[in-house]
Amino acid sequence: MKTWNLGNTTVRSPERIAEGLRVLEGFAGRVFDESVQLAFYEALRDAGVVRGDMGESGRAISGRKWASAANQMGFAVALKSDPPVRITDAGRRLLLGEALAGETWLRQLLKVQLPPPLEPARTTRYEGFAVHPFGLTLRATTAMEDRKLEGLHREEIALYIVTALRDTDLDSAVQSCAEYRQRRQGLVGSVAKHRLFQDSLLAKAAELYGDELEGCFEELRETVRLAREHASFVDSEGFAQDLAHVCAGGKGGRTKSATKTRDLLARLIRERSDWDTLANVVADHHLSTRANTFIDYADTTVRYCRMTRLFSLRGSVMVISEDARELARELAALELPAVSEEEFSTWLWSADVPSLPLDDAGFLREDLARLTAERVSLQDQLAIAVEPQVPPPDKLPDLKLARASAGDSVAGLREELFYRRQAKCVPEILETLRDVLEGEMVGSYRPAFLEWGTWRAFLATNALACAVSATRNFKVDSDVTPSHTAKAGVSDMVFQYADHVLAVEVTLRTGPNQWSAEGEPVPRHVFDVMRQHPHKRVLGLFLAPKVDPNTANQFLNQVYWDEDLRANRGVDVVPMSLAQFMALLEAWGPALDPPRMRELLESCLDLRSESDHGPDWLERIAATITAHVRLAAAS
Repeated sequence: MKTWNLGNTTVRSPERIAEGLRVLEGFAGRVFDESVQLAFYEALRDAGVVRGDMGESGRAISGRKWASAANQMGFAVALKSDPPVRITDAGRRLLLGEALAGETWLRQLLKVQLPPPLEPARTTRYEGFAVHPFGLTLRATTAMEDRKLEGLHREEIALYIVTALRDTDLDSAVQSCAEYRQRRQGLVGSVAKHRLFQDSLLAKAAELYGDELEGCFEELRETVRLAREHASFVDSEGFAQDLAHVCAGGKGGRTKSATKTRDLLARLIRERSDWDTLANVVADHHLSTRANTFIDYADTTVRYCRMTRLFSLRGSVMVISEDARELARELAALELPAVSEEEFSTWLWSADVPSLPLDDAGFLREDLARLTAERVSLQDQLAIAVEPQVPPPDKLPDLKLARASAGDSVAGLREELFYRRQAKCVPEILETLRDVLEGEMVGSYRPAFLEWGTWRAFLATNALACAVSATRNFKVDSDVTPSHTAKAGVSDMVFQYADHVLAVEVTLRTGPNQWSAEGEPVPRHVFDVMRQHPHKRVLGLFLAPKVDPNTANQFLNQVYWDEDLRANRGVDVVPMSLAQFMALLEAWGPALDPPRMRELLESCLDLRSESDHGPDWLERIAATITAHVRLAAAS
């Protein structure tokens, strides 16, 4: 290995580890053999933690991978070689809920080190490693901010952070990040910036893994020699197997990319292409695969780092959260105690080590005072009655709870102020939505930022008849940036207005799977909103980069039956492309007010009676939106 990954690419969303751990708790005391692994997977599926199905061996493998994610972070011990299954003290602390989750994740991530003392193969797999991935990422982020540079860009993490194998590589990694930032900022347009990133990725992959190509080239030369000397060889099973071996990566030779490259090589060899052409195909395949791994590892690194509540996202840049600046500085200077291999498991599984500034009463009192002062300031800005100040408690557990409560209060007030400012942020909202469409985001957060950008567009009307926090079913952090997508089983957003309710669903899916994934749940979610608001008009809006015609056809005459099957009710959902929505937002700005938007949606719904099918309806919707945009431009 020549890169590290903070986290687990099987369980890419660390938020789900607590859900899986709760299910695993039901197997405590049992031997984690294959039958229990299978039963664990089925329990995960029954609890809604995982979806879909697979063969019996695949289910057992998935069960092991979910347990591995908990084992890796010290939340559980679920190993066939080390019975029985048990939830550690750290795992039990995590299961206590949101109030302690950030602190629990912080302690556990600080403990992660490579080579991992508990992994038998550490001497070969992690040769050359001496790194604490989370600590290195935290120090690199603060070092970039010391240079007056905003945090770490996701491209910098992929190129220079996950490839830093020793804690002592910090300075060189930060210098490389700063130089890359300067080059990137000197370019104009997303195409040029994307090309810089791709070229840099391939160069980094060649630097780290170029020696592996020699083995592939040697095998390819032998295969080409046999094909040149024996014409029938290209039609043999051995030819196909040899090329599959040449193209095999970490996931074998049957991946889509490996298969495509194998077929291309077979065709080129039959056409007697020159050696440079063949070698370039193999090099591009292997280096691109490695480069994509860098991106995947950067993605999970961002996700796991954010679980500590120290970090926030500004587009593609991970920054220190405003609430955590002092804590981050102290942690960046923290030196972890040396722990022997014999003591490491006990240390990893403990809920109370390493010692943090959060364990110091003086630090907590200072931070509580800061939060209290900010709360007073926000209440004053919002013209809300200032709450009377209460003296801080004396005991450490009570101080922690008081700090958490004050943090929640401040976060709520920040969100209210954020809401009131959105009317002036339409250009910024449009830029966010464009970045989402162009992929200028941390990959796994694109859906979350799509929800967030759409949410902000509707907040800009400043006409809610409900609390702003009640309009979203996705989580935001203390800086009011998205930390996760909307939970399953409900609309992404629900906006209550004086005379109607708007349920909004968004997706990045564009192909046939859009209909299979969204065609059933979207109407069901809107119907659920209708049941919650029986005396108000409820409208649904479905947004996607491109609306699949089958999705539109599904919504054309959508009805939903009551559970007792006594009656069905029409469910009104208007499908619209993101480009159309953005054109309306740009044309109307804050004037995208509820009555105006409702009038447009109602007119789109009226078009159903004139439409023969979904594609016909989409064309009529497009014409209606274009007319509204032109009218706004002319006025």
